[in-house]
Order: sequence, then C-alpha cells, then structure tokens
Amino acid sequence: MKTALLLTLLLAGSAIAADPGTVTLRDGKVLEDAVIVRLNPATYIVQTQDKLYEFSGDELDPASMQEHNFKDKRPPITTHNYDEIHADGTATRYWTMPLFNDGRKAMTEIRMGLAYWERAMVDQITYVDNRGITLASTYDPPRKKWSKSPNKNIRHTLHLTSPLAPGESMTFTGSETSNRIRSEGEEKHYLFHGDYSEGRLVTLKVRLPQDAKINTISPKPNARFEHENCQYVMWKRYYQKGEVIPLEIFYTLDSRN
Repeated sequence: MKTALLLTLLLAGSAIAADPGTVTLRDGKVLEDAVIVRLNPATYIVQTQDKLYEFSGDELDPASMQEHNFKDKRPPITTHNYDEIHADGTATRYWTMPLFNDGRKAMTEIRMGLAYWERAMVDQITYVDNRGITLASTYDPPRKKWSKSPNKNIRHTLHLTSPLAPGESMTFTGSETSNRIRSEGEEKHYLFHGDYSEGRLVTLKVRLPQDAKINTISPKPNARFEHENCQYVMWKRYYQKGEVIPLEIFYTLDSRN
C-alpha cells in the first residue's frame, strides 16, 4: 500500500491562522504583534510585523508558552525560493522543499494544495526530484472540472520516481518562468505576495538583471549584496495560511542594456 506526505490537509481541514499577540522571552523582553509557531521540538519561530526570530524553548518564558497549544498545530512547510529577474521583464522562479518520511511505510507521492492563482500556471511549472528527474503531476478534481468549480480546493499530487524509505529524506524543486515584473514608466516593480494554502517559512533570494539600480526595497531585507554586476536581495518570513504580505523591489535598468 502506498503512503503519501500530506503538505496540505485539504480534505480534513487545516489550521486556522492565529491572531497576532504578545510573546514573552525568559529574560522578560516582550515581542508585540507576534505570531509564534513550533518549527520542530527544539525550535520556535516568532514573526512580528517586520522581523522573524528563531528561538529555542529555553529562551522563551514558560508561562507565555503555556498559552499556546503547539501539539495540535502543524509546523510550517519550509520553502527556499530563488527568483532570477531577466531584463525582458520575465522571471524564472525556483522553489525547493525538503521532505522526510517519518512514517513506517515507503512514501510514493507528495500531496499539496494548489492556490487559486496557481491554476493558470500549471503548464509552466516543472518539478524535479533531488536526482533531477521530472515528477509527474495529477490533480483532484481533474483539470477538466476546474472551470465548473472555480472556488473548489485543488489537491495536487506529485508521483515520486523512487519510493522514499522510512527515515529517508530528500528535496524536490519546482520551477517556472513567467511575466512577473510590472513597468511604471522607466521604473520596474517586482512583487512577491505570499498567499499560500498552508503555513510557510519562506526564504526568498532575488537576483536582479545586470547593472540594475535598486530604488526602493520594502520591507527591509535580511541581506543585500552584489555579485558579478547583479544585485541580490534576500528575505526570510513566516506566512500564515492565506496571508498576503508584499515583498517588493523597485528598480531601473541601465539604458545601455
């Protein structure tokens, strides 16, 4: 019997987004407008309006921790995104997700939610496993029924080419190229908005075209650097299910390019 990793429990329901509150550290410091989730038994992440923190259980106030029921909440999915912006206004996006089979049977497929805005892009997206082999996709309900049920949740299944044994880990990567850049006169606008079907811990690295000049970045990135005449911008943020928090870059291109 085949088993599956459920990235999103679409049929059984999924966790409700938490309202921001306060999180108290053991040293007495209070983080306001914060959402806390448990990443694993030893690590917690706290997202405020403008900053992401990572703490061990020993760094958090025990009384504050008792206010949260982590046992009934699924940890966020960790995603690493890399966006290469091209001079023609398109961008190639790569996103990599780790997998671990903590069950007792071999894993043969991966299931995840398909956001509404992702439906129009399914033909442009390719998924490969950690050996570089393309993974086949199926959808429930099937694509021919999507137009009749525009608001229905879609379950997307990726079929592994080699079963993942109990205790084994791997990664898989999706990629697609599309028009992601808006032009406002000579200025270009890059936008990443979140809006996932489940909680996500997202690391996003963006590479701009060569000799691009950055005018504005919002919010403040975790890192920014230059390599081979290309500007790089990085953010790390936790998105609750359905949360939209724009990460934006406004830039201009050298007119000689």
